[in-house]
Amino acid sequence: MKENNFKNLYKTWTTDKLLDIIDNPNEYQPLSVEAAQMEIDSRQLSEKQLDEAKKIQSARLFEKDSKHQKVKAVEDKLKSVGTSLADSLNPIQKELPSTDKYIKLISLLFVGLFLYQLIKDFKLLRYTLFDDNGRWDFSMVLYFILFLLLPAAGLLLWFRKKIGWILATVFFSYSASFAILLFIKTFNYTPSGFPAIDNLFPTPSPTVYILTLLFYGGLIWIMSKSNIRELYNIGKPDMFITIGIGVVIVLFIAFSM
Repeated sequence: MKENNFKNLYKTWTTDKLLDIIDNPNEYQPLSVEAAQMEIDSRQLSEKQLDEAKKIQSARLFEKDSKHQKVKAVEDKLKSVGTSLADSLNPIQKELPSTDKYIKLISLLFVGLFLYQLIKDFKLLRYTLFDDNGRWDFSMVLYFILFLLLPAAGLLLWFRKKIGWILATVFFSYSASFAILLFIKTFNYTPSGFPAIDNLFPTPSPTVYILTLLFYGGLIWIMSKSNIRELYNIGKPDMFITIGIGVVIVLFIAFSM
Protein backbone atom coordinates (compact mmCIF):
# COMPACT_ATOMS: atom_id res chain seq x y z
CA MET A 1 0.00 0.00 0.00
CA LYS A 2 1.33 3.45 -0.90
CA GLU A 3 1.78 6.37 1.46
CA ASN A 4 -1.05 8.39 -0.12
CA ASN A 5 -3.43 5.50 0.43
CA PHE A 6 -2.55 5.42 4.14
CA LYS A 7 -3.16 9.17 4.38
CA ASN A 8 -6.57 8.94 2.71
CA LEU A 9 -7.53 5.91 4.79
CA TYR A 10 -6.61 7.45 8.14
CA LYS A 11 -8.70 10.58 7.52
CA THR A 12 -11.73 8.37 8.22
CA TRP A 13 -10.30 6.83 11.40
CA THR A 14 -11.09 8.01 14.90
CA THR A 15 -8.24 9.47 16.95
CA ASP A 16 -8.26 6.62 19.48
CA LYS A 17 -7.63 4.06 16.70
CA LEU A 18 -4.82 6.17 15.26
CA LEU A 19 -3.24 6.12 18.71
CA ASP A 20 -3.17 2.31 18.50
CA ILE A 21 -0.80 2.58 15.55
CA ILE A 22 1.41 5.22 17.12
CA ASP A 23 1.63 3.32 20.42
CA ASN A 24 2.63 0.08 18.64
CA PRO A 25 4.96 1.15 15.81
CA ASN A 26 6.64 -2.27 15.61
CA GLU A 27 3.36 -3.88 14.54
CA TYR A 28 2.84 -1.60 11.53
CA GLN A 29 4.70 -0.49 8.44
CA PRO A 30 6.81 2.69 8.87
CA LEU A 31 4.71 4.52 6.28
CA SER A 32 1.58 3.55 8.19
CA VAL A 33 2.94 4.93 11.48
CA GLU A 34 4.13 8.11 9.78
CA ALA A 35 0.75 8.67 8.12
CA ALA A 36 -1.08 8.11 11.43
CA GLN A 37 1.12 10.66 13.20
CA MET A 38 0.67 13.18 10.38
CA GLU A 39 -3.11 12.75 10.52
CA ILE A 40 -3.21 13.36 14.29
CA ASP A 41 -0.98 16.42 13.91
CA SER A 42 -3.21 17.77 11.16
CA ARG A 43 -6.26 17.61 13.44
CA GLN A 44 -4.60 20.09 15.85
CA LEU A 45 -6.19 18.45 18.87
CA SER A 46 -6.22 20.21 22.20
CA GLU A 47 -4.78 18.47 25.23
CA LYS A 48 -8.30 17.82 26.47
CA GLN A 49 -9.36 16.24 23.16
CA LEU A 50 -6.26 14.07 23.16
CA ASP A 51 -6.95 12.94 26.72
CA GLU A 52 -10.53 12.04 25.75
CA ALA A 53 -9.25 9.98 22.82
CA LYS A 54 -6.81 8.17 25.14
CA LYS A 55 -9.65 7.40 27.56
CA ILE A 56 -11.73 5.93 24.72
CA GLN A 57 -8.70 3.92 23.61
CA SER A 58 -8.10 2.60 27.13
CA ALA A 59 -11.77 1.65 27.58
CA ARG A 60 -11.82 -0.17 24.22
CA LEU A 61 -8.60 -2.05 24.94
CA PHE A 62 -9.86 -2.95 28.42
CA GLU A 63 -13.09 -4.35 26.93
CA LYS A 64 -11.09 -6.30 24.36
CA ASP A 65 -8.79 -7.70 27.05
CA SER A 66 -11.79 -8.57 29.22
CA LYS A 67 -13.38 -10.54 26.39
CA HIS A 68 -10.05 -12.23 25.73
CA GLN A 69 -9.85 -13.30 29.37
CA LYS A 70 -13.38 -14.72 29.23
CA VAL A 71 -12.58 -16.69 26.10
CA LYS A 72 -9.34 -17.90 27.70
CA ALA A 73 -11.24 -19.05 30.79
CA VAL A 74 -13.58 -21.11 28.61
CA GLU A 75 -10.60 -22.46 26.64
CA ASP A 76 -8.91 -23.49 29.90
CA LYS A 77 -12.09 -25.27 30.93
CA LEU A 78 -12.25 -27.03 27.57
CA LYS A 79 -8.60 -28.03 27.92
CA SER A 80 -9.38 -29.47 31.34
CA VAL A 81 -12.28 -31.49 29.94
CA GLY A 82 -10.15 -32.48 26.95
CA THR A 83 -7.36 -33.67 29.26
CA SER A 84 -9.81 -35.76 31.23
CA LEU A 85 -11.18 -37.18 27.99
CA ALA A 86 -7.65 -37.90 26.73
CA ASP A 87 -6.89 -39.68 30.00
CA SER A 88 -9.98 -41.79 29.44
CA LEU A 89 -8.75 -42.67 25.94
CA ASN A 90 -5.24 -43.47 27.14
CA PRO A 91 -4.71 -47.21 26.59
CA ILE A 92 -2.10 -47.32 29.37
CA GLN A 93 -4.16 -47.09 32.56
CA LYS A 94 -4.99 -49.31 35.48
CA GLU A 95 -8.67 -49.68 34.72
CA LEU A 96 -11.00 -48.83 31.86
CA PRO A 97 -13.22 -45.75 32.33
CA SER A 98 -16.83 -46.53 33.06
CA THR A 99 -19.59 -45.89 30.55
CA ASP A 100 -21.03 -43.28 32.90
CA LYS A 101 -17.70 -41.41 32.97
CA TYR A 102 -17.51 -41.35 29.18
CA ILE A 103 -21.02 -39.92 28.92
CA LYS A 104 -20.46 -37.23 31.54
CA LEU A 105 -17.19 -36.08 29.98
CA ILE A 106 -18.67 -35.86 26.49
CA SER A 107 -21.76 -34.05 27.80
CA LEU A 108 -19.54 -31.49 29.54
CA LEU A 109 -17.52 -31.13 26.36
CA PHE A 110 -20.68 -30.06 24.51
CA VAL A 111 -21.53 -27.50 27.17
CA GLY A 112 -17.98 -26.14 27.03
CA LEU A 113 -18.05 -25.89 23.23
CA PHE A 114 -21.38 -24.05 23.40
CA LEU A 115 -20.08 -21.49 25.92
CA TYR A 116 -16.91 -20.99 23.90
CA GLN A 117 -18.86 -20.35 20.69
CA LEU A 118 -21.29 -18.05 22.52
CA ILE A 119 -18.50 -15.82 23.83
CA LYS A 120 -16.40 -15.95 20.66
CA ASP A 121 -19.25 -15.17 18.24
CA PHE A 122 -21.43 -13.00 20.51
CA LYS A 123 -21.24 -9.94 18.20
CA LEU A 124 -22.08 -12.05 15.15
CA LEU A 125 -25.05 -13.63 16.92
CA ARG A 126 -26.35 -10.26 18.13
CA TYR A 127 -25.96 -8.70 14.67
CA THR A 128 -27.67 -11.57 12.85
CA LEU A 129 -30.56 -11.89 15.29
CA PHE A 130 -31.32 -8.26 16.15
CA ASP A 131 -29.92 -6.06 13.37
CA ASP A 132 -32.24 -5.23 10.48
CA ASN A 133 -29.33 -5.65 8.09
CA GLY A 134 -28.48 -9.13 9.36
CA ARG A 135 -28.42 -11.56 6.45
CA TRP A 136 -29.71 -15.12 6.59
CA ASP A 137 -28.39 -17.58 4.04
CA PHE A 138 -27.72 -21.32 4.04
CA SER A 139 -24.37 -20.95 5.81
CA MET A 140 -25.93 -18.91 8.63
CA VAL A 141 -28.85 -21.32 9.00
CA LEU A 142 -26.42 -24.24 9.20
CA TYR A 143 -24.28 -22.30 11.70
CA PHE A 144 -27.26 -21.71 14.02
CA ILE A 145 -28.43 -25.31 13.72
CA LEU A 146 -24.98 -26.55 14.77
CA PHE A 147 -24.77 -23.84 17.45
CA LEU A 148 -28.07 -24.88 19.06
CA LEU A 149 -27.18 -28.54 18.59
CA LEU A 150 -24.32 -28.24 21.09
CA PRO A 151 -26.34 -27.65 24.29
CA ALA A 152 -29.19 -29.88 23.08
CA ALA A 153 -26.86 -32.81 22.42
CA GLY A 154 -25.04 -32.31 25.73
CA LEU A 155 -28.21 -32.23 27.84
CA LEU A 156 -29.98 -35.08 26.04
CA LEU A 157 -26.85 -37.19 26.16
CA TRP A 158 -26.53 -36.52 29.90
CA PHE A 159 -30.15 -37.65 30.49
CA ARG A 160 -29.57 -40.84 28.44
CA LYS A 161 -31.92 -39.93 25.59
CA LYS A 162 -31.50 -41.73 22.28
CA ILE A 163 -31.80 -38.48 20.33
CA GLY A 164 -28.87 -37.17 22.41
CA TRP A 165 -26.63 -39.95 21.08
CA ILE A 166 -27.81 -39.24 17.53
CA LEU A 167 -27.21 -35.47 17.74
CA ALA A 168 -23.80 -35.93 19.37
CA THR A 169 -22.63 -38.48 16.79
CA VAL A 170 -23.89 -36.38 13.87
CA PHE A 171 -21.89 -33.43 15.23
CA PHE A 172 -18.73 -35.52 15.67
CA SER A 173 -19.12 -37.01 12.19
CA TYR A 174 -19.70 -33.56 10.68
CA SER A 175 -16.68 -32.07 12.52
CA ALA A 176 -14.36 -34.91 11.49
CA SER A 177 -15.51 -34.78 7.86
CA PHE A 178 -15.23 -30.98 7.77
CA ALA A 179 -11.65 -31.25 9.05
CA ILE A 180 -10.89 -33.51 6.07
CA LEU A 181 -12.46 -30.96 3.71
CA LEU A 182 -10.40 -28.10 5.15
CA PHE A 183 -7.26 -30.25 5.07
CA ILE A 184 -7.78 -30.81 1.34
CA LYS A 185 -8.44 -27.11 0.74
CA THR A 186 -5.08 -26.15 2.27
CA PHE A 187 -3.32 -27.98 -0.57
CA ASN A 188 -5.37 -26.08 -3.16
CA TYR A 189 -4.80 -22.71 -1.49
CA THR A 190 -3.14 -20.08 -3.67
CA PRO A 191 -1.77 -16.87 -2.08
CA SER A 192 -3.54 -13.70 -3.21
CA GLY A 193 -0.28 -11.96 -4.01
CA PHE A 194 -0.99 -9.26 -1.43
CA PRO A 195 1.05 -9.95 1.74
CA ALA A 196 -1.18 -7.69 3.87
CA ILE A 197 -4.28 -9.71 2.96
CA ASP A 198 -2.50 -13.06 3.32
CA ASN A 199 -1.23 -12.04 6.77
CA LEU A 200 -4.71 -10.85 7.77
CA PHE A 201 -6.26 -14.20 6.82
CA PRO A 202 -3.51 -16.76 7.46
CA THR A 203 -4.07 -20.38 6.47
CA PRO A 204 -3.84 -22.74 9.47
CA SER A 205 -1.30 -25.54 9.37
CA PRO A 206 -2.62 -28.88 8.02
CA THR A 207 -1.53 -30.35 11.37
CA VAL A 208 -4.46 -28.52 12.99
CA TYR A 209 -6.93 -30.37 10.79
CA ILE A 210 -5.19 -33.70 11.34
CA LEU A 211 -5.43 -33.26 15.12
CA THR A 212 -9.07 -32.18 14.78
CA LEU A 213 -9.81 -35.27 12.72
CA LEU A 214 -8.12 -37.54 15.27
CA PHE A 215 -9.98 -35.87 18.15
CA TYR A 216 -13.45 -36.16 16.64
CA GLY A 217 -12.62 -39.54 15.13
CA GLY A 218 -11.79 -40.74 18.63
CA LEU A 219 -15.12 -39.44 19.91
CA ILE A 220 -16.96 -41.24 17.11
CA TRP A 221 -15.13 -44.43 18.14
CA ILE A 222 -16.27 -43.94 21.75
CA MET A 223 -19.89 -43.31 20.72
CA SER A 224 -19.77 -46.45 18.53
CA LYS A 225 -18.69 -48.73 21.39
CA SER A 226 -21.25 -51.42 22.09
CA ASN A 227 -21.68 -50.52 25.78
CA ILE A 228 -22.48 -46.89 24.86
CA ARG A 229 -24.85 -47.86 22.05
CA GLU A 230 -26.68 -50.38 24.18
CA LEU A 231 -27.37 -47.72 26.79
CA TYR A 232 -29.07 -45.57 24.14
CA ASN A 233 -30.65 -48.49 22.26
CA ILE A 234 -28.65 -47.81 19.08
CA GLY A 235 -28.16 -50.69 16.64
CA LYS A 236 -25.38 -50.90 14.06
CA PRO A 237 -27.63 -49.80 11.15
CA ASP A 238 -28.65 -46.70 13.12
CA MET A 239 -25.00 -46.05 13.95
CA PHE A 240 -23.87 -46.10 10.30
CA ILE A 241 -26.82 -43.95 9.18
CA THR A 242 -26.11 -41.37 11.87
CA ILE A 243 -22.40 -41.15 11.00
CA GLY A 244 -23.36 -40.93 7.33
CA ILE A 245 -25.61 -37.91 7.98
CA GLY A 246 -22.63 -35.86 9.18
CA VAL A 247 -20.61 -36.88 6.12
CA VAL A 248 -23.48 -36.02 3.74
CA ILE A 249 -23.82 -32.53 5.25
CA VAL A 250 -20.14 -31.83 4.61
CA LEU A 251 -20.36 -33.22 1.06
CA PHE A 252 -23.30 -30.90 0.40
CA ILE A 253 -21.25 -27.95 1.68
CA ALA A 254 -18.28 -29.00 -0.46
CA PHE A 255 -20.33 -29.13 -3.67
CA SER A 256 -22.01 -25.80 -2.80
CA MET A 257 -18.68 -23.94 -2.59
